[in-house]
Amino acid sequence: MPTFVGIGEKRSRLTTHFFERLREERMRRGLSQTDFGALAGVTRTAQLNYEKGDRSPDADYLMALMGHGVDVMYLLSGVPAGKSMASITAEQVRVLGAFDQLGDEERQTAFAVLDALRLATKHKR
Repeated sequence: MPTFVGIGEKRSRLTTHFFERLREERMRRGLSQTDFGALAGVTRTAQLNYEKGDRSPDADYLMALMGHGVDVMYLLSGVPAGKSMASITAEQVRVLGAFDQLGDEERQTAFAVLDALRLATKHKR
């Protein structure tokens, strides 16, 4: 299970995880998990699992959200679709490509490792 940033700790948009951005988007729209999940044809339980980071949604889910005006680019990368992709480095593209090849369990492990590295680096400063 991934480690989350503590309450009150400031996060940048690019370091926020997909599932946290997904929850923020649902709340921004003022929808319950049931109603937001229904936009993409999933149950409240599935939506909850996506927002907790316990499961990763498939392409059909993301395409359905996009059909309802959700900025899927932002959900996936933290970069709004209207922002220039030139701001994404080659290294970030490489990381996203590698992440895309992982299964659900491996993605959760990757999140946990990245959180641990971020916290270790923060404590060294």
